[in-house]
Formats: sequence, structure tokens, C-alpha cells
Amino acid sequence: MEIILEQAKLIHPGHPGHGSRLNIRIRDGKIVSLKAGKDKTAKTIKGKNLHVSIGWLDLGASVGEPGYEHRETVHSLTLAARDGGYTGVAVMPNTKPPLHSKAEIEFITRKSHAADIDIYPIGAISKGCQGKELAEMIDMHTSGAIAFSDGLFPVEDNGVMLRAMRYVNHFNGLIINHPEDQATAHLGQMHEGIVSQQLGLKGIPSIAESLMLQRDLYLAAYADCRYLAHLVSTEESVKQFKAARKILPSAFSSVSYLNLLLEDASLLDFNSNFKQSPPLRTARDRKALIQGVKQKVIDIVCSNHRPLETEKKDLEFAYADPGTVGLQTAYAALASEQVLEPEEWVLAVAFHSRRALKLALPAMELGAEANLTVFDPEAEWEFGPERVKSLSKNTPFAGKRLKGRVLATVHKGVAYLNN
Repeated sequence: MEIILEQAKLIHPGHPGHGSRLNIRIRDGKIVSLKAGKDKTAKTIKGKNLHVSIGWLDLGASVGEPGYEHRETVHSLTLAARDGGYTGVAVMPNTKPPLHSKAEIEFITRKSHAADIDIYPIGAISKGCQGKELAEMIDMHTSGAIAFSDGLFPVEDNGVMLRAMRYVNHFNGLIINHPEDQATAHLGQMHEGIVSQQLGLKGIPSIAESLMLQRDLYLAAYADCRYLAHLVSTEESVKQFKAARKILPSAFSSVSYLNLLLEDASLLDFNSNFKQSPPLRTARDRKALIQGVKQKVIDIVCSNHRPLETEKKDLEFAYADPGTVGLQTAYAALASEQVLEPEEWVLAVAFHSRRALKLALPAMELGAEANLTVFDPEAEWEFGPERVKSLSKNTPFAGKRLKGRVLATVHKGVAYLNN
């Protein structure tokens, strides 16, 4: 198949064509021209607001296989990712069994071979993701694990975390931890503040995040380990990370797109689709997180994609599990509210995510294999039920009209054109 991207604005900081409008011809999955003319035989994508970047890569999405195939399969994850503009996804280990040994890592890598996107398994830090005994990280690393995390479960034990950080130094690996002290957050349902008091719900104080983040940063400095604080959510975390950058150049941080977009007041009607981990915080926290991304204190914006069956979400708020599907809506939801400029978004989801995972950037040059995302920041569309590609439907944006649309992805020789 041959495709022409007509007058597409290239978003690629450091590239000679950054900010320029190019006519990009793609043939058999390769970039064959950056000055293509009109051609009636080729599929042409055009528009006055057409943008193109290297393919986006999401860090930390959940996949159901193995064990939770009713929530999501590798195939449905692929469909959702492509529709949302992602050509790669690094998936968390919280499956059944968890991705905690060579066998499970190889299962995901085999599954990924047939997918039209890159799927990178994140191996568990501990056996069973229970935070007690280290998993065989070297075996998983040699089998294809891209990084190590217990995913949805923060590693509570200081000794286990320190040993894990020292262990991955044998191969310059990356430790990912969601900083939330479980004892402090105990049974919390949402952010602790005025809104939680109004709703009569037990809150999760911001200090639960600050305590564990500070511990992680101390241990990472002591162990000289590559570390990623996954899904920070508070103003204090931004301050902590900004200070840590002076002594920890190999530390990274990420944020959920929902924490850049919404606040705890979104829960006033008890809609469990707004219940997520980390919780939505205050307006002050949200603004600090946005500035953190703009100032590159926070490196990565994540979809925080966590598919869940109806039985886990269609409950009273206090009993519903936290989590939303986000791969299809992360870009559009932020673009609708003009939270980030296109360059800020692309840096956070294509450049910095690969840098943290030590992945080479896709080449944007003649003869290179095309790994591209094509999008229009102004295009309007509706996220109707028929558009949901995930097997799970736990989204706060069902039926919403959004502004900012992914038009196509090109990767692995396959062009996926959104309807």
C-alpha cells in the first residue's frame, strides 16, 4: 500500500524538518520521499491541520493476557492502541500469573510478534508482585523484559526495593514504582481533602505519595539505579522530583493524562469511571503537574490504561475498583482542553518514553521503516460506544465529543487509517 501525507507538519525536535510541512510518501512500509507530489494511485491523507510525528509509545498499560482475557487481549489492546495513536506499548506485569518469570515474558513476546504494534513486557520486581521475594530479573531481562515493576502494587519493603535496584545494575535496567505508601493510604477511596469530606469518603492523603517517592529517590541515589516514579499526582511530588534531578540524572517520572485534565471535584456525582489510581487531586495539584510536564520535570504522560469488567466498576463508589481505559482517549481528551501543545505531547509520549526504556528513536529519513502517528489537533469526533476497541468499557468519556483526533498510524509495514 502507498500513502502520501500531504502538507503534514512534522513534530520532531532536533530534526531539520521540525515544524515544517512535508509531503511524505510511504511505500511498502518505508519512507521513500519527503517531497512527494500528487498521485491518484496512492491513498492521500491531507488537511490544513495535519501533523505527523514518530509513533507514540505508552508506558504502563495493563493487558489481560494471561489470565484476564475477558478484560483485554493482546489483540484488543493492539486495536485500542492503534486507534489512539500508539505504535508501541510497554505493559505492566499484573496478569494471572504475573509476568514474574522467563515463561510469562516469553509468552508476551511471542504474542507481540503477530501484533501490528510493539509490545514490551515489564517484568515483575517480586514473585507474584507480592513485594516479598525478588523475581528472577536477569532471566526475564534476557527473555525480553524492558523494565521491572510490581505495577499496580507499590513495593513497600525498603530492603526488597534496595536489592532490586542493586540487582538491575548488572544490566543497567530500569526500576518502575508507583509511589504510594499503602499504610498511609489505607482503604482510601479518593484524594483526601474538602471534596472527600463532603462525600463522606475516606481519603488518600498526598503525603502517602510523598513518603514513598522520597524513599525511592534516596534508594535510587544510594544504589545508583535507573528509576522511574510512575504516575505522580501531587504538587509536592513535582517539587521533590525537581530537586532530585540535580543528583539523579537517570531518574524519570510519569503522570496519568487524567491527572492533568481532571480534579477531585469530578467525583461529586460518585461516577466510578473517574475513580483511578493515583486519585484525582486538587486544582493546585493539577496545575503543578501540567507545569511539571511543560518544564520537563515530569518526563512521560501515560494513558494509565486499566481495563476492568462491568462487575468491577458498576458498583457503589466505595466498592468499585480504580481504573479506566485510556489508550483511545488520552490524546484527544488533553487536546480538547488544550492542556499541552503538540510538541509537548509528542516529547512526552514518543521521545521521553523511549529514552526511559533505552529504546532507539524511529528514524525519520529516506529509506527508514515508517513508524509514524498522524493526527489533527483540531478535528472533532465522538467517542461513541461503537468506537471502543477495548473489551472493557470503563471510560469516563463514553459518548463525549472530543477535539483532537488520530488519523492514522504506520508501523510494521501496516497502515491503520481511522474511520
